[in-house]
Amino acid sequence: MNGLEKGADDYIAKPFSLDILKSKVRGMLHNRKRIREYLMRLALMRAEGDVVEVKTIPQIVEEPTLTEGNRTSEMSASDKAFVDKAVDIIIANISNTEFDIEYLCREMAMSRTLFFGRLKSLTGKAPQEFIRILKLERAAELLKQKTPVTEVAVMTGFANSKYFSTIFKKHFGVSPSKFCEQN
Repeated sequence: MNGLEKGADDYIAKPFSLDILKSKVRGMLHNRKRIREYLMRLALMRAEGDVVEVKTIPQIVEEPTLTEGNRTSEMSASDKAFVDKAVDIIIANISNTEFDIEYLCREMAMSRTLFFGRLKSLTGKAPQEFIRILKLERAAELLKQKTPVTEVAVMTGFANSKYFSTIFKKHFGVSPSKFCEQN
């Protein structure tokens, strides 16, 4: 009981069934995956310009209800706050071509190693990939508003519009100009 109260995911008394152990591990991995997907959806919604407040989250995105064994586990509010803060910093600096992971880590008051580990465990994305995805999603929203491609590249912090077009196409499967035509 003491371990569970201090944050342990589960406890299995001996002797235990290997099938039950495997089932519990599968359940925990599935729940972690759902949390990652949920946090990434929230981050992407905020990057696209949708203001998401904690009190409105359940109506917009299904918040995961996690069950492990006989108890229900809730996602930590600090985990959600961590991702929200990272997204806020990225959005505030989205047009800054000098913005990088070092700057983000300083703003988060964390070492690069700790930040990498926590962001990766919560979202399933490395910091560089996380920043790039948020920038590209914001770029897609700007392109839908018929903003010229070169302006979008600058507005989302890409100094080189050719590089922007290359990674945009890699992410969305179409070039930015074709994306504009389709939307």
